[in-house]
Order: sequence, then structure tokens, then C-alpha cells
Amino acid sequence: MNDIHDTSLETLKLLKYLIQNNTICTNELNTILNNDKSERSNLRHFKTIQYFFKKEFDIEIFEKISRGCYKIINKDILKQSLDFSDKKELLSYIRILKEILPNYYVKLDNELKKNIESNSKSSKELYHFHNNPLEDFSNNILLKEIEESILKKRKVNFKYKDFNIKDAKPLQIIFMEGNLYLASLTSDTLNDGFKFLRLSYIKDYKVQVNEFNETSNILNAYKFLKEFQTPFSWFNSEYKEVKVLVDFYAKEYFEIKKHLPSQENKILEGGDLQLTFYVTNYLEIVLLVRKWFPHLKIITPLEWKNKFKNEIINYLKDDK
Repeated sequence: MNDIHDTSLETLKLLKYLIQNNTICTNELNTILNNDKSERSNLRHFKTIQYFFKKEFDIEIFEKISRGCYKIINKDILKQSLDFSDKKELLSYIRILKEILPNYYVKLDNELKKNIESNSKSSKELYHFHNNPLEDFSNNILLKEIEESILKKRKVNFKYKDFNIKDAKPLQIIFMEGNLYLASLTSDTLNDGFKFLRLSYIKDYKVQVNEFNETSNILNAYKFLKEFQTPFSWFNSEYKEVKVLVDFYAKEYFEIKKHLPSQENKILEGGDLQLTFYVTNYLEIVLLVRKWFPHLKIITPLEWKNKFKNEIINYLKDDK
């Protein structure tokens, strides 16, 4: 297997093995995962599971019994990790996997798929997954070509809408707001060349022989992909502090949920709720304020407060 998503499937497969067995030796990983990768490569799945349960549950799941061999402990916690009956968010992503990337879903272990399907059906009586409408994307050939270029770090040429893009560096496929995007660095000077490009608009995708090196700019781009908040976040930009006042009507909705990852809440004297966000540009915050208008008010920075006011005034003028 050489697809980017196969690593996740192998981790699930290893997790299933751990649940069903009492011991494991790292020199058995090739046989367990049925691949021809190096022991060091397969060891990453082992360490990922170990790290996850230590970080999320503060428990150890391996007890060393000899060199490279471990006793598998805390089986109940491991089993719960594959109990999908009460995991709404996970089931939602499984639905995305089936509808957007069906060629990966079919690679799941049959018993695991059966478990997922069974619990997905029963969960429908309890949950309704009202996600953003999913993009109608079925071009698996393009998806494979993009994945190959990302894995091999190959430059690419393609047509995007009416523009020809050359020597782009593909970084990652992003699923957000119901759409698939290609995060890439291009020669465009705008936003230091960083772009989120809808896969549905990409045509004539040609993978070059030339590879690209991981320069400091590319490493910054990978870091940015781990922390960006919206599709409109600017790459290589400093974050700007924004303070927003929330009225009584909307207060509870912002107390129980972060609407952007950087959101910080503060109750002011008198009981008003003040939000603090850290964003890269005006568009990131104004979309949220527009959505909740008139219940949110930008306090600082002052120029953004006045800019939004003027947008409202101009809209009302044009509506006459």
C-alpha cells in the first residue's frame, strides 16, 4: 500500500489486533499488517497508538516483557475505542469517508466495516448528521494523481478554472466545509503563493519528474496547515487580536462552543460576554460577525469596527 490514507487504515488494523491478542512483538508487525514495509516504518503505528492512549486517557496499553515484546493491557479502553455506537463525530467522518473517498472505505477490514455499518444504522435513531452539503466529487483518477504528487513531493502543472498554474508544490488534501481542497505553494506573489484550490476546478493535472525540497517556506506551510482557522487564513502573516462584544441573545451560544479555535471568553462587569480572537485578516472575523449580526459587535481594532459599520451603511444605501 502506498496511499496517504492507508497509514490510517493500518493503524486501525493494528488496533484491532491489540484488542484480540494478549501479546505483541514488533518483529511481527509486517505479518500483522500484511505489508512489506520496514519494521521501523511499521513501528510508527505502534507508537501512535501508545502515544494516543497515554495522552488522551493517561493509561499505558503496553507492558514490556522482553526485548521488542509487550503484554497488551487495559483491553477495555482499547475495545471502547472501536465502539462506534455513541461517537457522533466519528460516525460523521465515516460517512465522509464513504461518500467522498469510497475507494479507501472499501479497504477497511470486513469485520470492522460490519461493526461500523451496524452501529451507524442504530445511531440514526439517536443522531441526525446535518453536515454542510458534501461536494459531488468522484474523480478518483485525479485524486490518485494528486496523492502521488504529494507523497513523492513532485512539482505539478494544471489548469484551475481559466488559469494555468505551473511548477506548483502540492502539500496536502484538505476536507473543509463539505469540499475537497488542494493546499499548495505556487509562484503567485499573493499570499506568498499559498493557495487552497478546490479539487472540482482542477483539470489537466500533470505530475512532473522534478521533485521539490523541503525549504523553510514549505516547512512553514506545513505548520500553517496544522493551525489555520478558516479557508481565508493568510499564510506567513502575523495574528491580529480582535475583541468582539456579544449581546445577551447570543451569549450562551458562544459560552458553550468555540466558533474559531483561537476564541477566548471573558465575562465583563455587568455580565456582558467579550470574545477575543487571533486572526490573520479582516475577512476571517467579519464572516462570523455577519453570520451573527446584529448580536456581535467588533470592539477592536477600531479600523475593523469602522470598516464593518461602513459596510452596513453602504448596504442600506444600495437597498433604497
